[in-house]
This record gives sequence, structure tokens and C-alpha cells, in this order.
Amino acid sequence: MSCGHPTAFPLHWRDPSRSFLVDQHQHTIASPKQNPQTSINQGTRTFVLISCSKSKLNQRATARELYTGTLFKKAVTWAERHGYEWFVISALHGLVTPEQTIAPYNYSLKDRRGSRERESWAYLAISAYLTNHVAKGSHAFLIMPELYRRYIQHELDRQSITYTNPLHHLAIGEQMRWLDKN
Repeated sequence: MSCGHPTAFPLHWRDPSRSFLVDQHQHTIASPKQNPQTSINQGTRTFVLISCSKSKLNQRATARELYTGTLFKKAVTWAERHGYEWFVISALHGLVTPEQTIAPYNYSLKDRRGSRERESWAYLAISAYLTNHVAKGSHAFLIMPELYRRYIQHELDRQSITYTNPLHHLAIGEQMRWLDKN
């Protein structure tokens, strides 16, 4: 779809007992005292929101294939290694599913002028689209720059979706090492 609206796809979640918590201050994985994923029958999920990358293929492709940035690829590998469903947060399209086909573009959240336009973008990505895939009470890992997080976090709060920023305050090289090690 050229307009970037997400397409429906089945959610395939691995065993919830494989989840873990990330200590935001030490950037390490800790055993959970309480599993952030509750019963799949209740509709809550632990999932990962990954920002798009500037590096892209030159032709239409699924989001999984289109974005070619190293940090993006490492974030996808991390999410899949831990059995988490993941979505892309695109500056142009909002929420994108991994198998959604889109064309390459050159657009950044910085191109959205003013906080009202960015707030509207985050509202559409989270409140209008993400809530079609996950329920209130779900938990998100956010792998995205601060500018994206600032607006996305507000909408997650509004939807009662908790979140962790495992890469918060880490430089790019440290982020890549963290994704490789954890």
C-alpha cells in the first residue's frame, strides 16, 4: 500500500515464559520477578518498536528487507532472538509491520515541522494502528532515537502500554554492542 497503512497479519508469539526484563539503569538483562507478558488470551504482549533507518534498498520491499541500516538489522535480530514480535516506527508511514511492502523514501521525523505535527504522527502510529495489534497492558521495548521516543512514549502512556528504553543514553557503538550481547 503506498499510503503506508498497516496491513493485517497474524501475530505469532513464542512461549511467554521466555521473556525477561531489562534494567534501564544498568542496561543488562535481569530475570523477571513478574513476567511482563500475561496470558496471550488476555491480548497483552511484549513487543519491540524499532525506528526506521536512513539506509534503504532502492526498490519496493517488505519493511524487513527495505531498511538496511546496521542498527536496524541488529535490533530486528535482537527482537527475534528473544521471541518478540516487532514493528517499525517510520517517520513517513507511522507504524509498519515487518511484512508490509513499502517504497523507499527519504524522510525523517525532523522533516515534520513543529510538535503538533509530530504529536499527530505519534497518535496515528500508536493509537490508531498499534492498538489494532496489541492490547492495553502490553509492554514495549523501544529501540529508537530520543526524538522518536519523546512522541511515541506519550501515546504509549495514553494507551496504558508500558515501555522500556534499553538503549537510552548509549552511544551508537554501545547500542550495537548491547544488541549483540543481550
